[in-house]
Amino acid sequence: MSSKPIGTGTRPPVARGDRIPDFTALAAGKGTVSTRRYYLRRNLALVFTHQWPCAVCLDYLRAIAGRIEAIRAEAAEVVAVLPLGTEVLLGDVAALPFPVAVADNTEIHEWFGLVGNDGSPLAGVVIADRVGTVYEVELADHAHRLLEPEEIRSWLEFVSYECSECWVDRTQAPRSR
Repeated sequence: MSSKPIGTGTRPPVARGDRIPDFTALAAGKGTVSTRRYYLRRNLALVFTHQWPCAVCLDYLRAIAGRIEAIRAEAAEVVAVLPLGTEVLLGDVAALPFPVAVADNTEIHEWFGLVGNDGSPLAGVVIADRVGTVYEVELADHAHRLLEPEEIRSWLEFVSYECSECWVDRTQAPRSR
């Protein structure tokens, strides 16, 4: 899907070939989430949501959760990033089968250049390889559309084939549903 971003702030979003900024944030539930944990281990799909709570973003995260085994079969992990506003309602986010980083307002979004002209966080998906090199960036359009969960899996499959060190034995990988 090729979507048009809503509009970005002064810092442009990360782009293909950039390195993702490392971050450590509180996790929904308990503990922390750190991108360094996946360095040289897993390809990443970083899923950024709009200001939380956002019902459409929650539905999107649930759809990704339904494809998590196929995504993990690509030697990858999903990490969701939720910018908390003044209203902190996490609901059942901690029950998602992938790490969910909760950030004070738009701090992590700003590091990735995912903040609109009005200072609001933009929803988007950043696909990166095991060393943090960005392969794809998709921002939500005006209709709140993002990459479908299967497209995320396809991008991560592509990344694993591009990197000979990341390649997984496809005969051992579970089949997609």
